[in-house]
Formats: sequence, C-alpha cells, structure tokens
Amino acid sequence: MFRGKFLLLAVGCLLLSVTVAVLLFAASPKLVKAQSLATPENASDAFGGEYKFQDSVCLTEEKRVELQEQLQSSINKLRGEGKIAAIDSSSPPQFIFPVRGNGAAERDFGIHVMGNFVDHNPSFPNQLRDYNCGTRTYDTATGYNHKGIDIINYPFAWNKMDNNETVAVAAAEGQIIFKADGNFDRSCAFNNNPWNIVVLRHSDGTVSWYGHLKLNSLTTKAVGETVAQGEFLGVIGSSGSSTVPHLHFEVYNAANQLQDPYQGTCNLMNSFSYWLVQPAYRDSSINKLMTHSAPPVIQTCPNPAITNEKNVFAPGSQVIVAAYYRDQVVGQQSQLSLIQPDGTVYQSWTHVSPNTYTASSWSFTRNLPVNALTGVWKFRVVYESKTFEHTFLVRSTPFDFDGDSKADVSVFRPSNGAWYLNQSANGFTGVSFGQNGDKIAPADYDGDGKTDVAVFRNGTWYLNRSQLGFTGIAFGEATDVPVPEDYDGDGKADIAVFRPSTGTWYLNRSLLGFTGVAFGQAGDKPVAADYDGDGKTDIAVYRAGTWYLNRSQLGFTGVSFGDGNDIPVQADYDADGKADVAVFRPSNGTWYLNRSQLGFTGVSFGQNGDLPVAADYDGDGKSDVSVFRNGTWYLNRSQSGFTGISFGESTDKPIPNAFIP
Repeated sequence: MFRGKFLLLAVGCLLLSVTVAVLLFAASPKLVKAQSLATPENASDAFGGEYKFQDSVCLTEEKRVELQEQLQSSINKLRGEGKIAAIDSSSPPQFIFPVRGNGAAERDFGIHVMGNFVDHNPSFPNQLRDYNCGTRTYDTATGYNHKGIDIINYPFAWNKMDNNETVAVAAAEGQIIFKADGNFDRSCAFNNNPWNIVVLRHSDGTVSWYGHLKLNSLTTKAVGETVAQGEFLGVIGSSGSSTVPHLHFEVYNAANQLQDPYQGTCNLMNSFSYWLVQPAYRDSSINKLMTHSAPPVIQTCPNPAITNEKNVFAPGSQVIVAAYYRDQVVGQQSQLSLIQPDGTVYQSWTHVSPNTYTASSWSFTRNLPVNALTGVWKFRVVYESKTFEHTFLVRSTPFDFDGDSKADVSVFRPSNGAWYLNQSANGFTGVSFGQNGDKIAPADYDGDGKTDVAVFRNGTWYLNRSQLGFTGIAFGEATDVPVPEDYDGDGKADIAVFRPSTGTWYLNRSLLGFTGVAFGQAGDKPVAADYDGDGKTDIAVYRAGTWYLNRSQLGFTGVSFGDGNDIPVQADYDADGKADVAVFRPSNGTWYLNRSQLGFTGVSFGQNGDLPVAADYDGDGKSDVSVFRNGTWYLNRSQSGFTGISFGESTDKPIPNAFIP
C-alpha cells in the first residue's frame, strides 16, 4: 500500500485529518481488479481516504451562559407582550432530522455525516460515552463535555455552504424565541466569536438550538412567530467557534435540563427518543456518486474544493468514478459497475471497506474504449442492499479536431476556402476544403470522437471525415440552414437542415433514417442541442427572447430567456450533460446563462461586435465563455482560467461560431 501525505483540515467544531491512500490492485487484497466485458482495462487503480475528526469546543461556557441569559430575557419579553405560546406538557415533540438538501444537493443521496453525539460521561479528559455506549463524542481537559450533536456537510462542505445546498429546518413545530445574525460565517479556527443561531421553543417547553448558520441566511420570520415542522431556518454555515460548515443541534427540556435526542443504553438524561424515527447509530449509506476529470483538490479553509466534476466524456477518454460514504463499516462490500447505454455491463468490480469510518470516499480510474457506445452511461454502486446510480454522457467534444476532448481554436477563411486548426494535441494544420460562400458544418460524422471538416453548398454536403474519408451528399436546398447534430444517439452527427421558409427540420439520421419535423416558423433561429441529457440532440428554436424546445425525452417546453437582440449561445456550461439555455447580449457584452444544474448567472465578457465562440477549451466538460474579435480569441476557461490567443484574421469565420444563428 502506498500512502500519500497526511493532511490536516479544519472541520466543524473539529479538526479534520485526512489520510489519503492510493491502493494499487496488485498490492491490496481488499480490492478486486475490474474485468471489462468489452476492452481489457488498462492501469486500473483505486484511491480513497478517511476523514478523522479531532475535537475541540464548539461553544465556550462563557458563551453558553450568555446565550441562556438571552433566551430567558427573550421569553420574559414575549410573555410581557402576551406573545409566548402556552405549554402543553402532555407529550414531548417528535423530531424529524433538522437538516435537508437544497438546490443541487436535493439530487444527492445524502448531505451530511455525524461528527459527534452528546457526551454522557461527566469525567474528563478522554472519558467518553455516547448514548450508544460508544465514543463518538468528545471532551476537553478543561472540563467541557460535548452537549449537542454536530451535523457536518459532506462531501465538499464549503461548496455546499457557498451554494446554499444544505439548510437547517425546524425539527418540530415551534415558536422562535431567539435569533442572532450578522456574524462572520467563514470561521477556520476555534474562537470566542458569536455565532448565527435560531432557537425554537416547542409545545411542551422543550427548546432546540440551531447554531453556526450562514450570515444573512436566517428565516425572515421574527422572534415570537411560529414555524412548522420542516420549515426553513437558515443555511448551514461556519459562524462562531467552527472550522467547517455544520449544524450544532442542542436540546433542553422545559426545566432547562440538557437532553440527548437519541435514546440508547447509555443515555441517562432522558428515557425516550425525541426522534419520530431515530436514525441508526451507524447510518451506513452513500451520500454522493460523481465522475471526475481529475481527483478533487481540497483547498485551505475556507476556500471551496476544486471538485473537478465532469459528466461528459469522449470515447477513449479516462473517467474517474467516485463514491462518497458515511458510516462505512469494516467488511462492508460495494459492488460497482459501469453500465452502457444499451443496458449491458461494461465493467464491474468489488470494493471491501478495510475499516470503519464516519466519512470516507473511494475513487477508481477507468478508461472508456475508443469505440465506446455513445449516450447515457451509468456508474452504479450496490451497497448495503441499496442501488445508487450516477449518469454521465459519452459523446465527442464539439470542435475537437484531434480527439483529445478539448475544443480547438480554429477558423475558416472564406477568401481561400481554407481551414486553419490550432489543435490542442496535434498542433497546427491547414486544410484546403471549401470555397467562398460555403456554410461550414463541422461535426463528428463518423463517430470516432474527432470533429470532421465539412461544408454545405447549395444543398450539397461535402464531408472530409477523419476516419471514413471524403463523401458528398445531396440533402437540402440552397437557402436551408445546416444543423448537423446527433439526433438518434448513435455517436455520429446526422446531416440535417432547418428550412426557415416553412419552419421544418429535415433529418437524415445515421441510425434511424430520414424524418421531417415541423417545428418553428420563418424568422426563428435554430438552436438544436441536447437539453435533457439523454444523448440525443433536441430540435429547438429561439424566437425573440423565447426558447421553444422539443426535447426527445422530456417533451415540449417554452422558456422565456433573453430579448430579441440577444444571440443564443446554447451549450453545456456546468458539465451535467445538458445544454443550457443562454444568450450573449452584444449591447453590453454580457453572457446570461440559465444553467440546468447551477442556476442563473451573468458574466460580463466581450463587447459589441464580438463573435461568441463558447466551447470546452480545457477539457473539463464545461463550455467556456469566449469571444473572437478581429483575429484574437479571448477565452474564459472554467478550469484553466483566462487566456488570449492571436489566431486568424478579422474576416475569418471562427469555427466554434459555426452554428450560432
């Protein structure tokens, strides 16, 4: 076994130590080498690690006493105003879990790990006993015993906080008796600073605390108002004495006695569970499955991780698949597999957990075959009798002439009919193919993962295919707009045209044959792309600020986004395998992106007269906001950052602008 560096990372009221282990199949009996049912796997490996928590005080006794006094003062004030709810002591509240996913995290299987439980052993130091008679808690040499439970964002805690993906919710219906906001929320060290918190009092007088919330994220309801069970209270943050975004959840009964919401043999505080359904002590599950272009990079606190998430891959490329676990127990098996678009298993393998972990992750490097089936693939893990799946898309990268999964800076020069390609892997080349007046139609017509040089001339297509060579095909009329895309999901671009005069699409699909579809009207701009991520390009038009999408899987929809003067720039900007509705506004040089996974954003990049050339120039699966201006390319690459490249002349047609209407 080869071990990487030992890293110390701050987590919660805790310090997180991460031991990263790279396990070669040949060296570890715990891992079984993957067997390919298609092409033998090359250089298989696995890497992973455990997150270990080193503990410290979440809330000092000084701050705890101060908070208790504030709570009592607030209750007295509400009582004096006649606003305090009457107590019904007939039964304690029944809690639901006080954390839920929000936004993109709603698609995750889980969003947290349990950092610590309440310490039931009053002795110290290192005299630990949780409700289950285990030691998943902490104390200190100064006499502090942990008084709440810590629910930590996992994986990628800071990313979740920054994207508002994990939120605290009311464990039970209750009245807000205290709120504190406005405090710094990116703490990376233990301190005595105030935190952002919401405190509820429930029907029987039980009080629940929700601490470490994100700055300015708290519920808009005022002290004295009531919230329903499951109602939003705030985004989980890292305010106060904290080193990672997490929720500190603490409970007191009507007599102000500390309670443990969990019931177990060693809980001597209360004889019942507060949970409607008590979570298991070891709640073994998978929080998230992902595909990556490279291993994630955990940055120094409080910077979010560079996840290197990627959900679109070219045939023949390398894929890193990863599973993020909570409460993984020694000996537990995971059956992992890659499923092809036709439902057959490409590869399968087994991983056995070598130890018991609160939080862990395991990643595996896999190589897709050069002739990989294109379309939607699945990364499947069967763990603890449950099946978890993550989908990713295999298809060629648009405007990639050398098959390295990166779009190439390239131009077509109408004056001499030449293509000039600055290929990221194979370097510069010039190809004489076409003449003045041709409409360029670059696409991967033979399914080898390389964009082919091609032109449309007066109803005839001339294709210089990288694998199958030259061909000419008569299809369409002189006034038609060429819209070559993969409409049947076989990995090959189909010859197709949009006829503005009738609003009809004519598709000569390589797998499914000819079809004609009436969709659009004169003046519409064709914006064909895969909007639902099923591997098939969808017929779509843009009309004066409205998008009309005829999605092959999800059906018809209309989306109002943009205005009549905007230029539609549909592409996949968040690497989820789905094209995003997006426009470039020449009047102010701004890109407006309605990303299917990451939501809306506006990016000021360019000026009036620029030609938008969005494409994936750095191979991370995300189209990059980019423009071509008088022979110079300005690329705002999502992974590799900004660059400017002088390539071409002002009268050249930039090839990544080929299908921008």
